Amino acid sequence: MTKVLNAFFCLLLLCAPLLAQSRTRQPAAQEDQSDRPKIDVESYSVEITLTPEQHQLAGKADIRFKQLDRQNYAVFDLDRRLRVEKASINGGEARFRQFDVDSTVEIDLSNQQFNNNPVLHIEYSGTLNPEPDRHEAILAKVSDESAFLLYAGKWFPTNGLYRDTADMRLKVTVPAGWTLVTDLAKSGDGYASTQPSYWGTVAAGKYNTTNVKSEKADISVSTLKAAADVASPMAEAVGKMFDFYTQKFGPPPSANFRIVEVEGANWPSQWSVGMLLLPSTGIRKDFDPDALAYSVAHQWFPMKFAVKDPSTDAWMVDGLAQFATLLYFEKTLAPVEAQPHIHTALVKALGYEGNTTVRQAGGLDKETPEYRALVQYRGAYIFRMLQWVIGEENFDKLLARYTQQFQNTPASTEAFEKMANEIAGGDLNYFFDQWLNGTGVPEFKTTWHRQAGPRPVQNAGRISNSDRWRARVRAGGSCRSYQRNGREDGTEA
Repeated sequence: MTKVLNAFFCLLLLCAPLLAQSRTRQPAAQEDQSDRPKIDVESYSVEITLTPEQHQLAGKADIRFKQLDRQNYAVFDLDRRLRVEKASINGGEARFRQFDVDSTVEIDLSNQQFNNNPVLHIEYSGTLNPEPDRHEAILAKVSDESAFLLYAGKWFPTNGLYRDTADMRLKVTVPAGWTLVTDLAKSGDGYASTQPSYWGTVAAGKYNTTNVKSEKADISVSTLKAAADVASPMAEAVGKMFDFYTQKFGPPPSANFRIVEVEGANWPSQWSVGMLLLPSTGIRKDFDPDALAYSVAHQWFPMKFAVKDPSTDAWMVDGLAQFATLLYFEKTLAPVEAQPHIHTALVKALGYEGNTTVRQAGGLDKETPEYRALVQYRGAYIFRMLQWVIGEENFDKLLARYTQQFQNTPASTEAFEKMANEIAGGDLNYFFDQWLNGTGVPEFKTTWHRQAGPRPVQNAGRISNSDRWRARVRAGGSCRSYQRNGREDGTEA
């Protein structure tokens, strides 16, 4: 019975690219049409001092940028708990306004004249202690014994999040006895990037570090309170994941990967270039390999292959990261060992039947069940289904072209659809329209019975669906093409 039910679930989602016409269709969310001025940041040079006993951060930032429109002001993101004390451009005082409602700083450019790309200097400080009445993810915190500052924590003025890659230089002053771990490489008395990216994740405290070298990467685990004997097994597992992803998707932005324990986090994991932050509960002997592989895959998606719109194209980030995770288990484990990982992801992909589309779900909080079901898990299975629809050879060509074309240019859903159509040599719009812009899950009726045959036992089944649909069905290790109109018999080996 279990085998039959598994086959049914596989037919339900894995093998039905075109859903019943009775499903509700909704248009994809549109790109942000905000009138926020457009600028391109070339580099950030940041100096900060952490004062644990006061939970305080004091910083100075020099930002070299280029205007891309004729607006007379520029906007930067900065945590509202950090107050700007002074701003200047090319040495001349600049007027500014700070807005708490969206944690932004507006810099007046109306009386400025630039011969070259200007450098904005901002001085700021504040207390980074979680507010008791706020329940958002804690992305920047300075406590008595340690501190962590995530790129998404807006602890320095940024031009949006995951929209504008830039170089970075960083200098951090911490108490004596503290160790600093950051996504940047050591350079002189500070740290510096080697290429433009989304830099700016820092952890500080009294760390103990364990190093492991894999074939293609140097892995380290820095712990505050976790037992020393858990570090090596985790580092070795990550090394295998890194080697597989590197072989499949090319080298990551950084060959040095740091796993860092942080205290006071209210999230399961956070990642940056060459860095993964985990709460103390995440660093243990019986670590979750699925969650770990998924987190590591983000070094490629989006750290290497970014997307044009972090909201409507989110399925190409978290969906591709989950697809890479399942591919890792499929290719490195025996089938019987890989199946639980694949089945668990499938069940989670089927966990939402509401009226939100995959593309609309990209704008939800990433920790919500709806986001995980639609963007992460169903997004992953869209790639898996596409692999079966166009065939593995064509899908490998698609992945190769994708990783080549979008290394330095953000990808979009529309560009990916066009690429898939070209490689498949046909129109796949029906596939993407149904799975990305449709809602719900397909509904089928099945009946099964055992019958005699060449083998000792066979399971025969009938699947009925009220509408015409096309699918490529994988059952019992084989893959068959069906054209259904009303009903069609199928067998499970």
